[in-house]
Amino acid sequence: MEDMNSRSTMLEDAQRSQRQRISTQRIKVSYLTALAVTAGLALFIFFGLLRLNNEQDITIHEINAYSTQRVDFQRVVLLSTLLLSQFDSDSYQSNYNEMTERIADLTAFNRERQQNTYRATMPAEALEILLDPVSGLDLLLPRFLELANTVMDETQSVAARTTAAQELVTVGPTIREQLSSIIQVLERINQEQVNGIQRLTIVFLVGIMLALLLEGVFIFRPMEKAIRTQQDLLFAEIEQRAQAEHFYREAKERYRTLVSHLPDMAVMVFDRDKRITLAGGPYLERTGFTREMVEGRLASDILPPDRYAALEPYYVRALAGEAVDFERSYKDTTYRAQYVPLFDSGGQVTGGLVVTEDITRMKQADAAVRASEERLRMVTDRAQDLICLLDDELKIVYANPAFEAILGYKTDELVGQPFFEYLRPEDRTRLTERRLAPGEDGTATDQDILHVRHRDGHYVSLEMRASLQFGRGDVKFSGTLVMRDIREREHMQQLALERERLQTALAKETELSGLKTRMMVRIAHEFRTPLAVIQLATENLHRNLDKMSPAQRDAKAATIASEIHSITMMLDDIGLAVNGLFVPASILVEQVDLAEVCSYAAAHIESEHYSPGRFKLDLKPVCVKADRGTLLRALDGIFMNALRFSSDGSPIYVTLNAVDGSAEITVHDNGIGILLDELPRIFEPFFRGSNIHEMRGLGLGLPIAKAAIEANGGTITVDSKAGAGTTVTISLPQATAEMPN
Repeated sequence: MEDMNSRSTMLEDAQRSQRQRISTQRIKVSYLTALAVTAGLALFIFFGLLRLNNEQDITIHEINAYSTQRVDFQRVVLLSTLLLSQFDSDSYQSNYNEMTERIADLTAFNRERQQNTYRATMPAEALEILLDPVSGLDLLLPRFLELANTVMDETQSVAARTTAAQELVTVGPTIREQLSSIIQVLERINQEQVNGIQRLTIVFLVGIMLALLLEGVFIFRPMEKAIRTQQDLLFAEIEQRAQAEHFYREAKERYRTLVSHLPDMAVMVFDRDKRITLAGGPYLERTGFTREMVEGRLASDILPPDRYAALEPYYVRALAGEAVDFERSYKDTTYRAQYVPLFDSGGQVTGGLVVTEDITRMKQADAAVRASEERLRMVTDRAQDLICLLDDELKIVYANPAFEAILGYKTDELVGQPFFEYLRPEDRTRLTERRLAPGEDGTATDQDILHVRHRDGHYVSLEMRASLQFGRGDVKFSGTLVMRDIREREHMQQLALERERLQTALAKETELSGLKTRMMVRIAHEFRTPLAVIQLATENLHRNLDKMSPAQRDAKAATIASEIHSITMMLDDIGLAVNGLFVPASILVEQVDLAEVCSYAAAHIESEHYSPGRFKLDLKPVCVKADRGTLLRALDGIFMNALRFSSDGSPIYVTLNAVDGSAEITVHDNGIGILLDELPRIFEPFFRGSNIHEMRGLGLGLPIAKAAIEANGGTITVDSKAGAGTTVTISLPQATAEMPN
């Protein structure tokens, strides 16, 4: 009993020491966390300031570069004037050399400005100035350099050089203004960067102060409380030691009570003289002894000489510090005995503990279980399916011979091995993440398709059915797996899938072949008409050139140019369809006056097809954020279809309204319409309705229009009835002040 009390006290001491170590570790972790948070915040702000400072340096460099180029432009304009007015003066050569150097600098500047990497770093506002289609530097600077080189070219006539110098004087101020605008943008950005650095510095100071405040509240205050708690634990330890003596006396009585109620067991404690100091338990009384008959007596005086002679070596081994566990049969009883040494606080053996348990009924039950298992093994050994049993660590405790036939493993190779080690990683992860809840009877079932590794390394597909048992008796978990080889089934399924895939591929190839045939027939037909017109006009020019007036020759040339333009447009459309790109890879989004675009497209179609007044426009002023070029291309195609497939002289109605935050364009004609069963295919490339016969067109207008509208965030719908006309409705997001270019 003293030894039991000593071990209990040692356990409590270890637990208190562990709690103290954990508390000390928490204090260290809290302090290191505070340092890490402060350092992390400081590093984050530092690198932010460093990045802003680098951006500011780049901006200042750009300002200086553009300022230098502005001076160069002004100087080149002045020198060009001086060169033409001082041909014979002494300063002519020096001015000529200076102008050569300035032009070389401007040429290098222009070449650098044309690079994509340079443009990618420019602010959007400055890039708009460069790319302005009317007065952008991309347009003016090459012209300026061309004029300057003309002025410098002494092989040119004086008149040509003078004209170039005068044009330089005209173009120079515009370029200077554009450069000044870019410098202003860069200076404004530079100021914003300075303000950003100032704000980030303030944020840094405030963040450090806030971090220190939060660390004081959430880290250092808890650290202080942890230190006080550790002190309280030390004081509590002293009080607990005083209570331990009281608990010891009570534990002795409880121990006697516990021993007396142990089922089919007897417990005895003996000292170094093999004297029984404590005894009890129901099994003790069934052997013919009582507690009074045993306690205080030597084991040699209690047991018969032959029994004591057989058991004495176990007493000796226990007193030598060795634990002994064995089973014996005596008469009709089988019992299990355990001899355990007892130690004092100094680690010295003070005696031993003998625990004897009647295991006769357990042995009989084990024999029945073994017989049942043997019968079950005879069934499983003959089964063609793979059957295995798993323990609570998911290790294989039994595998039937089918494993060797299907997977190549012998039974003894698998026993004791983790079952999951034989699964494909994906299956292993899936089963690990699966959570099965047991039913009321403590069991659960599962089924899945697993891929189990064969002995030679490849994986075999098996259909698995599992029966799992939770918390039955002393076993926390056990599982029975039945797996069936489904490779033949999977092979048949794979053949069916392959046949279906081939049928689908054949259908797609047939459809693609039909599309190619229609495309080539349509292209040949569409090219025949303009080529015939060009051929006829060319023959007329060749035969009657001397007889034609200039106006007639110009008319024939215009006809040829128009037909060439028509062929070029068709080739462009075909190129888009072949490449699968009906819109440019990148579009320029800007604010677009939709009414102006509609008016322009209608006027262009009327002019090109000599049909003035055909389009009746009712356009409200609405703006959208879109790419003007792609919108114009879409409207050209839609307006062209309306004109082409309606009778001569019939009006085409175009309306534009703002509807629920969207711009809505409606195009209505009274033409031949579209057949109902062909409406779903009108957006397919090269599709032409069966009722349009030999009218011109490749069948690309609507696919290109749909792609262009959707690229700008809009939608397009078509409502039509054969013989009653067609209505095309386009909806685009209306521009707002918050929408950027």
